[in-house]
Amino acid sequence: MTFLQTDPLYSIDLSDPEDPVVTGELKVPGFSQYLHPINDDNSVLIAIGQDADENGRVLGLKLSLFDVSKDLDNPEELDVYVFEQDQNTWSGSTASWDERAFRYFNVGGGEGGRLIIPVSIQSWGQTFESRDFEGFMVFSVIDNKIKLVYEIDHSAPSTYQYYYGCGWLPERSFVIRGDVMTLKRDSVVSTDLATGTNEWRLNIEELDLCEDSW
Repeated sequence: MTFLQTDPLYSIDLSDPEDPVVTGELKVPGFSQYLHPINDDNSVLIAIGQDADENGRVLGLKLSLFDVSKDLDNPEELDVYVFEQDQNTWSGSTASWDERAFRYFNVGGGEGGRLIIPVSIQSWGQTFESRDFEGFMVFSVIDNKIKLVYEIDHSAPSTYQYYYGCGWLPERSFVIRGDVMTLKRDSVVSTDLATGTNEWRLNIEELDLCEDSW
């Protein structure tokens, strides 16, 4: 797809593999970088991408919920979550281009699903909404709504050495026995999945892994 002012979501009929047909198109501001199905028939999708204005100027990270279950010819956007609150802010996620940083799972019991992604927010303004953030965000996806449940903080490394040295970790999340363990930059954090309470935190610099590297 070519991005101008909008980046359409297309639905395509592949019943005849030798003659695919575009059956529907949904134009929304911005563009999607990663799409992930969240139900059995792949008719509902979570998208990670960037919001944009009518001139195509990128505004920041956003989540979208798309649905093609009602009418394949007319896909619809059910909900949107935009991360930035002012123009002096930048936001992004490695889950936009690295699917291993993306985690979604169904909770069951009528509680919908949970989405866990790494998020970086940097602000250079001085408005009330401006802030910096490095960590993970946990969202609920239920009743066609995306809602932020809690944040997991992974503060920036305390030293320049570990920021660029061997203490740098890939951004990953793992759900184990009711806890979510997250890796980002120079820290590993364990959080109670249900409550968002911090269980423990390990800073890689405390292990002296880089002692002989510099």
